[in-house]
Amino acid sequence: MKKIKKKEDIPQFLYDEEEFDFWSNHELSEMLANKRLKEEKEELSRYLAAKIKSGERKIRFQNISIRLDPYQIQAIKKIASQKSLQYQSLIRLWIVEGIKHELLESVMKKS
Repeated sequence: MKKIKKKEDIPQFLYDEEEFDFWSNHELSEMLANKRLKEEKEELSRYLAAKIKSGERKIRFQNISIRLDPYQIQAIKKIASQKSLQYQSLIRLWIVEGIKHELLESVMKKS
C-alpha cells in the first residue's frame, strides 16, 4: 500500500470508481492524516462557532423514544451517577460523541 505524504499527491476524481481504485492501493501517511483531521476539526469548530454567534443554531431538543433492556438502563444510570450526570444527559453525550466520530471517519475516508 503506497503512502500519500503530500496533499498535492491526491488526484481529483471524476468518478467514484476512480476514487475507490485509488484508495484501494493508497493511504494517507500518519502525519498527513493527523494534519487533515486537525484541519477538519478546526473547520467544524469555526463553522459551529459562526452559527452560534449568528444565532442560527439554537439548541432545540426533540423527544424520541427508544427501547432498551432494563439492565442496560440500570447500567447507564450507574455510570451516569459515577460521573455526576443525569442518565439522559449521558446518553445524549454518547450520541453526540458517536455522531462526531462517524462524521470524522467519513471525512477521513473521503480524503
